[in-house]
Amino acid sequence: MKIDLKKLFMGFSLGVFSFLGVVFLLYKMYLPAMLSIVLAFLVARKIKVKRFWLLLLVVSFLIRLAAIVVFNFPQTTDFKLMYECALKFVNHDFSWNRTPYFIMWPYQSGFVVYEGLLLKLINNIYFLKVLNIIYESLLVVLIYYFSRRFVKEESARVAAILFMVYPYNIYLGTTLANHHIATILSYLGIVFLLSRKKKAYYFIIAGILIGLSNVLRPEGIIVIFSYLLYMIFNLKKDNFKKEVLAFLILLVSYGGINLICSNLIIMSGVNKDGLKNTNPLWKFVLGFNGDSCGYYDANDEVYLNDKDKELEVIKERLNPSNVGKLVLCKTDRMWLSNKIDVKDASYDRVYYIGNIKIKFNDLANVVSLTNHYIFLFVIAMMILGVFRNRKDIIGNENLFFLIMVVVAYFVFLLIEIQPRYLYLIHPSIFILSAYGIEEVMKKIKLKK
Repeated sequence: MKIDLKKLFMGFSLGVFSFLGVVFLLYKMYLPAMLSIVLAFLVARKIKVKRFWLLLLVVSFLIRLAAIVVFNFPQTTDFKLMYECALKFVNHDFSWNRTPYFIMWPYQSGFVVYEGLLLKLINNIYFLKVLNIIYESLLVVLIYYFSRRFVKEESARVAAILFMVYPYNIYLGTTLANHHIATILSYLGIVFLLSRKKKAYYFIIAGILIGLSNVLRPEGIIVIFSYLLYMIFNLKKDNFKKEVLAFLILLVSYGGINLICSNLIIMSGVNKDGLKNTNPLWKFVLGFNGDSCGYYDANDEVYLNDKDKELEVIKERLNPSNVGKLVLCKTDRMWLSNKIDVKDASYDRVYYIGNIKIKFNDLANVVSLTNHYIFLFVIAMMILGVFRNRKDIIGNENLFFLIMVVVAYFVFLLIEIQPRYLYLIHPSIFILSAYGIEEVMKKIKLKK
């Protein structure tokens, strides 16, 4: 048998190059993210289930349940403080409301009351965590629900699956953050806002849901302002009165529920200031700090509680050079570097699977970078999808989600940033990414 040495060498060379490629992807941490994305596409196409939303709900819940059992991270910072105060609330101890934290930010009392009421039912931290992962799982279903209204089934599935396995979302589910309940309430409110039936009581329900969301985490104004812009963009002579009236109903119900909850907190003795923010300038002091890129900086605490100094430092930091620097670094740190940062006692843990030793810090690095690359892919899909489908988006309800993303972008240019602050906007980004995923799906089918 004659052997063609050139073909043999070519085959050997391709094998070497393939090995180099795999090693490159592995060491640069691209491989886990690529596998997650490819699997999302494969699962979306191959699984034939009529009630796919139910599968999403169950699998999302099980993934997050495993995370809170395996990775029992200790609660830190604000979440730990509010949980401890909620435990006191159970025993009708409101002494925490006289601490500097709650004197300055009384609005955090809303979440303490929420946790406290739940702990009165079942006084167990895992009860709160399980509720949080239920909220997260429902968010996955809502991403699927909104996406499939405008893209094909497979594309909507991919967007939802990517959010389902998105590491940052899974990680935050292990914490007692106020994002979970607040965000699901906001998006349930958006379901009613974007309903094509446009019934008056839908706007009352939406206002109540978004209002309750704001009571638990004060981000409701982003949703309300986004809907105001959405309404203005869609105003016509024949619908002017109807749309304006609907928005006023939304605004009254939203403001009303905030006012009611604030007064209840005052009257019950939980906090004499209700849900006020007694230091609204603080977020801007931090947000305009060019040295920290808008992150919390302990050095800025010298300005705390002194409104004149806070205003002065804000004005100083509003120079063109600092603002330009902030636009670039905030865009990178907040929107393009959405990494998980776990730096607590868990970081030094070691796990054994048989004789295999796995360091938690190595695992955390892999998961963090996987999270980063998945998010970059989703951002890229969103940008591609919006560019390619801009005429379609202008004419449908997904314009609202685009407005939400853009409004949030400019809000976070002004105030303090942290990766978790994007939690409210993540679902909107994943919903819009379905358009880009649809474009990729079309290309794949054309090649076949």
